[in-house]
Amino acid sequence: MDTEGMAVDAQDEAVTAAAQLRARDYLERHAGSEDPVIRSRMVLVEYLLMVFTYNYRTRFIHTYELLQHLNSYKYESYTEHRFRSLVVGPVRDEGVLIVSSSAGYKLPCSTRDIFNFFNYYNQQIQPMLGRLAQCHRALELATGES
Repeated sequence: MDTEGMAVDAQDEAVTAAAQLRARDYLERHAGSEDPVIRSRMVLVEYLLMVFTYNYRTRFIHTYELLQHLNSYKYESYTEHRFRSLVVGPVRDEGVLIVSSSAGYKLPCSTRDIFNFFNYYNQQIQPMLGRLAQCHRALELATGES
């Protein structure tokens, strides 16, 4: 959905400002780093920020596109799994707001982006929690301990 021309409420403006501020802060904190993994993380944040800034706030960037861009720098070679665990996850851990869906990744520009991100991950987390609870119950029954 293209939001150009639609009224933007204060919460959406706050989400947009926070996403940009946190991305820029991350880049400032790691400027000058020689670590190839940190440099790769910075390339990711710079790319997300560039796409976000140039009127593509609603565009998700597919993992394949991000991997092509990242691997073109030759800091490290990333598979999808390494990309998610060594690049995206740690960047999120440091406070950069990155939402994702089956369509890819982007910086959030609205509360809708945040809610969709939460719902997307909730659909994955709830079944996992159910499996863990089922395993826990089975172990309790097997050992007689609670």
